[in-house]
Amino acid sequence: MEWIAFETIPVLTEYTAIRRAMAGLQKAGRATGKRFWITSAFPDGVHPQIGEDGSHATVADVLVAARGEARDDDGADLPAADGVGANCTNPRFVDALSKEFGEAVLSVKQEGQDKPTLVLYPDGGSVYDVVTRTWSTGSLDSTSWGKQVAEIARRAEEVQVDGQAVWEGVIVGGCCKAGFDEIRALRTALDG
Repeated sequence: MEWIAFETIPVLTEYTAIRRAMAGLQKAGRATGKRFWITSAFPDGVHPQIGEDGSHATVADVLVAARGEARDDDGADLPAADGVGANCTNPRFVDALSKEFGEAVLSVKQEGQDKPTLVLYPDGGSVYDVVTRTWSTGSLDSTSWGKQVAEIARRAEEVQVDGQAVWEGVIVGGCCKAGFDEIRALRTALDG
């Protein structure tokens, strides 16, 4: 099964736009058999969208935007994202985010929807300074990074409610500053 990835989406209305675009592609026969995921970066462990009350969008808000009930202008249901999660996020926040996604996913499940896939591909642990336009050195060596991300994925995969797995599966990888050494270490940790 092929996937279309929509990554680093900072605004929840863009989730609806993506779902509309996928509905259009499906109607035109151009996305037949393709699944799609939508991920957001979570700088400092929170979603970047800030509401009028000054609070950040929650993981539950993200799930509603990605998988909640939504219709196009003709009243037809928009397709739910098959995968949801976090990318380009410091690994120190990914474990807590994974737990939040696991707790919130069932609250937005619509009748007849398949279980979603959790998508996690954190960055290499470095921090980008927008003023100096430079990256700091990551706090984890590649082996530690790979082991940490693999353990987060394993725990996410094991989340159950009433004896049923919450996720169809977990897709895991790396984003900015997670290079060949980190991905090799992740593969080794997952195989171990």
